Amino acid sequence: MSKWTISAIVLLITLTGRGQVEGEIRGIVTDTSSVGQANVRIDILNHSGAKSSWNSHSDTDGRYALTNLRPGFYNIQFSSHCYGTIVVNSVPVGRDATTLIDVILRSSAHKEIEVVPYLRPLLDFQRVIIE
Repeated sequence: MSKWTISAIVLLITLTGRGQVEGEIRGIVTDTSSVGQANVRIDILNHSGAKSSWNSHSDTDGRYALTNLRPGFYNIQFSSHCYGTIVVNSVPVGRDATTLIDVILRSSAHKEIEVVPYLRPLLDFQRVIIE
């Protein structure tokens, strides 16, 4: 094998393994008393508003993560049997970036779907809290 062939293979391996393209959305789901809510279903909605096949659930402390997302904008739905449903529209996901969104669920007798816009934080490292 020639010196140029080995160099080309090393370059190809370096370029294909260079940096991740995907981003992620992470956060905590709590109630109004700041108690983490377990087993809240988190769905990414497609452009028509229907649930896609991409979903997750919050853990026992209310933490969740949607990982390996392509850069773009997503509509995220948070659903709980004890609370209503919140949809956060146009959540940005950047390349190699984490978008932090904390959601506060409120008791709802009607179990309505509340749709709220994503509000860009004033600082890049600030968490967004959706109430």
